[in-house]
This record gives sequence, structure tokens and C-alpha cells, in this order.
Amino acid sequence: MDKNKLRDLMRDPSEDYYLAAFKKLEDTGKNTWNWAAFGGGAGWFCYRKMFWRGVLFDIVCRIMMFAFAVAFGCAGELVSAMTMLAAFAICCVFLGVFGNRIYYGRVKKNIKKGYHLCEKYRSTSPVMFFLGGFAALFIWIRDKCLLRDVRKNNTSFDNAIDEKNIKAAIATKSEDYYMDKFRKIESGKIISLNWASYFGGAGWFFYRKMYLYGSLFLIANVLLQVPFLCDFFVLLPRLLQLPPVLLPNDSLLLFNDICFLLKQNAPYFIASMLLGLAILLGGANRLYYHHLTKNKE
Repeated sequence: MDKNKLRDLMRDPSEDYYLAAFKKLEDTGKNTWNWAAFGGGAGWFCYRKMFWRGVLFDIVCRIMMFAFAVAFGCAGELVSAMTMLAAFAICCVFLGVFGNRIYYGRVKKNIKKGYHLCEKYRSTSPVMFFLGGFAALFIWIRDKCLLRDVRKNNTSFDNAIDEKNIKAAIATKSEDYYMDKFRKIESGKIISLNWASYFGGAGWFFYRKMYLYGSLFLIANVLLQVPFLCDFFVLLPRLLQLPPVLLPNDSLLLFNDICFLLKQNAPYFIASMLLGLAILLGGANRLYYHHLTKNKE
């Protein structure tokens, strides 16, 4: 397949989505729903390099969950747990509604500063989330250095809020990433890491329009988790009826039950882990390459 055609096929679909969402904001002032923000929460902020907003969102969620738990704690543990989930759901819905508006404000500021001119400015890699605040600090410093070098060579530049500059500002540069992975696959390399597929799971397959592979991956994971969930729900009533302070004998019995539960379901956990590793180490990129080259020629 022609390399330019292949690059065009794997262009990040989020670019068109955000362009349409930002245009609607400009034209009508109305918000549009963002499933990535709703499901990703603080992780979505960090992926889009809005680190401080992500930290603030996480803090607000925790405060709300704690406040709801205290307010309804007298009604029982189950009610308290449900209200905590309700508080978290409220935060997620808020972000789903206002996420695009928040991100658009950030994009406009980045364009004014000149980040859209930085070739290596892209969304945060999922693997960097393992390093937490250290990763955020490293990325922030690196991006400041990129911007300094660009502005040194461009004393005046185009900072209009138009389609071209918005595309440059929100680009994930995923085409370059996958082209490099596909070259390695063609050369016979076995390992081809893809952290986005590892963290995204079936969602990554659906996002990349591989609906069959995504459905099979989802079904496999659900089937592997069913035995554990069945055993867990048998134990759940006991967990909900525990007193606030456990006696030594109660603690020992509960510990033994949990250990037995984990031991009994160990083969399913191992199988699920191996499936995830297979996707991470090469399965995802090979399936994506097969999907693009076989079905789109």
C-alpha cells in the first residue's frame, strides 16, 4: 500500500472531532459531549497536557466523594458507598459537558504562545503516567525548551485561531508513531510496544475502527473475569456487614476468604494478564497493520 495512503488512513480521528466541537463553540456557544473526557477524568487532562487542571479535578473529586460519604455515612455503609459513586459520577458528567470548552481555551493559549510550531509537541504518552508528577514536570520542562527554540527562530509567527493552527496544536502525531512501528513489523521485529492499546483495551480497538477485534478482546476479558466476579459477589454481603472495627478473629477469617478467592481465580488472572501482555508487546500493532493493509487496499 502507498505510504501516503496508509498515513492518511491512520490519521487520528480526534482531530476532526475537536475541530467540529470548537467550531460549534465559536458559532453557537454550545457545549458538546466528550466521551474521552467523561471516561478519562484526570487522565484525559494529563493526556492533553493540562496537568494542573488534572490535579485540580482529582482533588475536587476526592473532596466531593469524602463530603458525600460523611454526609450520608449515618445511613449505612452501602448508602455511603453509593453516594461516593454519585459524587464521582457528577464530576465525570461535568467534565464530559465542559471538557471541550476547557480544552479549547488551552489550545487558544498554546497557539498564541507558539506551541503549534513545535514539531515534537504532542499529547502525553500513556506510559508516562507511571511516573506521575515526575513525568509531568519532565514534559513541562521539555515543552518549554521546545517553545524557546522555536520562538528563537521565529520572532514573528502566525498565531491566528484557524483550522490549520488548531490542527497543529491538537495533533497527537500518531501517524509518525505507527509508521515507525509498521516499518519494524515489515523488517521482521517481533516486539512492537503499544501502551495506548494496553491502557485503552477494547476502547483502543473501537477508537481505531477495529470493531471485530475490539469485540473479541472485550468478550475474552469479560469471560475471564466472570468466575472472579461470581465468587466476589458471594463474599460481598459479608464485606458490607462488617463492623467498623474488626476483631482479630474476624480479620483473620476475612483475610483467609480473600486469599482463597484470589487463589481460586489465579488461572483467570494469569490468562487475562497474558492477553494484555500479548496486546502490549506486538499484538495491537500487528492487528492494526493487518486491518489497514488488508481491508483498505
